[in-house]
Formats: sequence, C-alpha cells, structure tokens
Amino acid sequence: MELKDLSEEKNRDLMTAVIEDIMPKFKNLASMKKRKLENRIELLSSVTKEIQKSSEALSAALSAGK
Repeated sequence: MELKDLSEEKNRDLMTAVIEDIMPKFKNLASMKKRKLENRIELLSSVTKEIQKSSEALSAALSAGK
C-alpha cells in the first residue's frame, strides 16, 4: 500500500476520485443511522405515552381510594 499526499496538486485527480467514491457511501450510512435513530425515538415516545397513561390511571385510583 502506498500513501499519497492528497493536498499535492499532482494527486488532485486521485483525491477527486476518492471523494466521489466515499461521499455516496457516507451519505447512505448517515441516512441509515438517521432512520435508525428516528425509529428509536418513535418507540421511546410510544413507551413514554403508555407510562404516562398508567401513571395517570394509578394516580386516579389512589386518589379515589382515599
């Protein structure tokens, strides 16, 4: 394996090729991570709402029992 200094003018074509190869992969990876995070947030939101409903029901039951 050979290392190239991509800041050198003679290696600019190589740098451009590397960027053109990497950017779509990076964007795809970022998009997948974003979807995964959004799904987790949606799940946690649903769980939180259910816990709030249970808490309200328990609170009402305890208040009625006094």
